[in-house]
Amino acid sequence: MIMPPLDQYAELRKSIVDLKVAGENRDRLPTLELSGREITRVQESVPTAMRQLRDACIRLPATDRDNSNIRDLINHLNVTKCSPDDVHLAVTYGEAFLAEADAHVPKEIGKPKKRVRRNPKYERIDKALQEIAESRPRTQEEILLSLDGRRVATPPAEPFLTARGRMPGFRRDAPAARAWLSKRWAKLNLLSLPRGPKK
Repeated sequence: MIMPPLDQYAELRKSIVDLKVAGENRDRLPTLELSGREITRVQESVPTAMRQLRDACIRLPATDRDNSNIRDLINHLNVTKCSPDDVHLAVTYGEAFLAEADAHVPKEIGKPKKRVRRNPKYERIDKALQEIAESRPRTQEEILLSLDGRRVATPPAEPFLTARGRMPGFRRDAPAARAWLSKRWAKLNLLSLPRGPKK
């Protein structure tokens, strides 16, 4: 599962929405019954939103500032004039840039994986193996004997399952028992056993 990246354009998105709302509110002023103070607040919200959008554009990485939509957006951020056309064009260029950026974000593939619950027997076995590793065992047979001495549950794996125990399983099928132990040992990233004499 691919995790969606954090939205690196969150500030830009918010600034564009703020400018769009401020422009729409200013355009509706003639139809609204507002006090002088409220009218001033609505009118001042457009230049404020323009400044915030300009600052958000300036904080973009250089590669994004080279994008033609961002360059056009910055050109139409006239903070002193703030005409309806400037607002409309700034919002349009900003939304075009975000649409381009969103097209390159990888989408989640497939269903999310279910969290696998570990068998509690293996948790106890792994804990015992870590303790045994501290005593520096010399052979795999010594490790299996130590596990038997600690009365840790028998792993639900072959050859131990059918032989009903670690040592009986080791005697029945030593290569399979060694393979199981090697796999657990490696998974826990424990120190390797000393090598035996060369034949």
